[in-house]
Amino acid sequence: MFMAILGIHSKIIRTVQEKQGTLTKGILQAEMRGKHNKHASISDDIKNAVRNHINSILRIESHYCRSETKKEYIDGSKTISELYRDYKTSCEKQNIPYSNYLMYYTIFNNEFNIAFFIPKKDQCELCLAFKNASPGEKIELQEKHDTHLKEKELSRKEKEKDKTSNSVVAVYDLQAVLPCPTGDATSLYYVSKLNVFNFTVYQLQNNEVGCYVWHEGQGQRGANEIASRVWHYLVNLNAKAHNEEKIIDVIFYSDNCTGQNKNKFIFALYTFAVSTLENIHSITHRYFITGHTQNEGISAHSTAWCDCDVSERYVDSCLMPHCLQSVIPLLCGVLLWLHEVFLRAGT
Repeated sequence: MFMAILGIHSKIIRTVQEKQGTLTKGILQAEMRGKHNKHASISDDIKNAVRNHINSILRIESHYCRSETKKEYIDGSKTISELYRDYKTSCEKQNIPYSNYLMYYTIFNNEFNIAFFIPKKDQCELCLAFKNASPGEKIELQEKHDTHLKEKELSRKEKEKDKTSNSVVAVYDLQAVLPCPTGDATSLYYVSKLNVFNFTVYQLQNNEVGCYVWHEGQGQRGANEIASRVWHYLVNLNAKAHNEEKIIDVIFYSDNCTGQNKNKFIFALYTFAVSTLENIHSITHRYFITGHTQNEGISAHSTAWCDCDVSERYVDSCLMPHCLQSVIPLLCGVLLWLHEVFLRAGT
């Protein structure tokens, strides 16, 4: 009964009784388990093989993380357990010794600053800060948060008002970077990926979507690339207005990304467009409140890539834009433009 209450076995009691003769100032002899030099050790070759396998995992570029972060990202379609199984399988094929899972897990977490990248919805930093603040901090943030919510609502109302006007109203956005190719085959996880970009322009009145697709071998995702796509869109709008013999006003909505949408190159483009495209009278650009992007173009992003995920993409990366061409037109009222020639600032 005594042992059951304490949750111990009789051996513990016998050990204490046997050590009674070794008492030193009322203290039992120290624990001796593990006090030897026969511990099993893992060779440096095995540890280096683990490091080499982790280094072989391709890092991907996050659409959301800041450039100053030192954290590296890898494809979130696998777990550490699955990576270990791949490592173990590789070692077995080469007939070389391999570490246990605990050693692999320890090296992965302690020697590398790696996170699994899973695309997620943008969240408002101010709203999250207010939500997670203490009662005292919430009092300090209350006024700023209330103003923020009012601005968000005003932005929503302004967009709804613009939709009922005679202007052409469109929202544009660049989809999160999509590495390609991908698939269920383990080998595809470790091959070099090509980043593919998809820039969408969504016209609110008629739900027409323009998708501009290119890969990193053709261009990046900076102001020049975005301005080139917007210029192409404006040229087509102007041609349509010319055929209909009318003058139009254009209103754009986008997020606040400085490197892509909110810079001198974009506004220089607007100035040039208004002065050269005869059927475009004015261009207005409104920005959504940070963290509350109300962009209908996101629906085109999710629909297109959900369709891509349904069909396994065991294709060469360079063919990805052409695969998109067969998927995206299935959406209602979609136009697709692949890469042509990007404009450059000052040219």
